[in-house]
Amino acid sequence: MKSTAKIVSIFVLFLATFFIGLLPHGLLRILETKFSGKMMYRRYISVLNCFAGGVFFATAILHLMPESTELLKKVFTIQYPVSGAISGAGFFLLLFIEHLIGTCRGDSGHHLTMESTEIHIGEVELTKVSKNSDHALSETLDKQTQAEKKLVEIKEHEKTIEQKAHTLSKLRTFVLLLAFSFHMVFEGLALGLENSESGVWSLLGVLGLHKCVVAFSVGLQLSESLRTLRAVLPSLTVFSAVAPVGVVLGFLVTEYGDNENAQVVAAGVLQSLATGTFFYVTFFEILQKELSTEHNLCNVLSTAVGFAVVVGVEFLHDSDE
Repeated sequence: MKSTAKIVSIFVLFLATFFIGLLPHGLLRILETKFSGKMMYRRYISVLNCFAGGVFFATAILHLMPESTELLKKVFTIQYPVSGAISGAGFFLLLFIEHLIGTCRGDSGHHLTMESTEIHIGEVELTKVSKNSDHALSETLDKQTQAEKKLVEIKEHEKTIEQKAHTLSKLRTFVLLLAFSFHMVFEGLALGLENSESGVWSLLGVLGLHKCVVAFSVGLQLSESLRTLRAVLPSLTVFSAVAPVGVVLGFLVTEYGDNENAQVVAAGVLQSLATGTFFYVTFFEILQKELSTEHNLCNVLSTAVGFAVVVGVEFLHDSDE
């Protein structure tokens, strides 16, 4: 019966994660259709993003950080925050990768500004007023042409910046997906290592609830970065499969192997790296974009709600233990 419960949990975790992860894509399409005004649509997306940011922040400090610290303490006996140091390495690794990509793509080139163009346009208007000769008219037309060219260059530059920002956003989403995958594999591993049937069902309930909250937040980020359903589906399928893979690995360990020290080290290091990347993506990709441009209490409240949901799930998990 214990094996049956674990087999059922594999399918439950996969299907729940996959379909909950698809919900944001449909929700975004509905909002886009219903609120044709870009400002209103952007406002709703901003609130949802802040909720996801709260979920990721809480997951990092309530799940990843304590778990990685506990795992590495079993291995390293020195009085040093090994987990924190590795988390910092994960943060700087992602920071380095982003800046390396930006440098290779030539992001440090000349920046065009609207102010410089306005000066040109102002000169055109001043020349029109102060001179009436043919020479002045020719000079005015020449300056006007230059100003129009500058405006075209600015538009092309802004389009390039938007494309580069989209590329970085996809990179951050990929890293976030990878970090969550590490975390979910080890959560599934914990379920697979459970020795009693009642323990499997109990842990499945709490883990399934946590997976649903996380799947919605990850699905939202995937839909925003990848945009098309064809691009979202493969990533979501992989993400949905990682926890069941962990269950299978845990089941194989309990049936045919031993819990070796190397497994603890690998789990602790990967969880610590994931913590650093979680912090980076949460604050640099999500909350910086949504909270730094203006004061918005709705976004702050949405972030707090996302955090509180994970706090509640964690409380249920601790009570169950």
